[in-house]
Amino acid sequence: MYNFVQLTQNIVKKQNKKDEINFKDLAKNIDNLNIVFELMSKNIATLLNDAKYHSKEISTLRDSFTGLETNFNDLTEVVSKSFEKTDGKIDSLEKNLTSKIDGINNRIDDLALNRVKYEDFMPLKDRVIKIEQKLSLSK
Repeated sequence: MYNFVQLTQNIVKKQNKKDEINFKDLAKNIDNLNIVFELMSKNIATLLNDAKYHSKEISTLRDSFTGLETNFNDLTEVVSKSFEKTDGKIDSLEKNLTSKIDGINNRIDDLALNRVKYEDFMPLKDRVIKIEQKLSLSK
């Protein structure tokens, strides 16, 4: 690109120095322009090839990301099912513990209702001691 601009500037300078350009200079400038255009077309071809190569890379990357997305979706589904199973196990464990706690509460209530009170125990103890003394069973 720089060569094309430089050649154009040279043509304009020569034209300003003399009012006419001879055919040899014009032919040289045309040859130089042809060379520049050939280089530009080669560079454009190289850029197009690079673009094709990079589009293949981009396509490969896109396919990789699609595969990763599929794997990620599968992973989220597996994790979701695992949490559902864990929730079910926790629910059953909670029910089991609740029933055991209720059973313990019932036992405690039964003990509270049927336990011997200290006030009731002492007179009975005194009576047993007296009976043992009368029967000579004491130690």
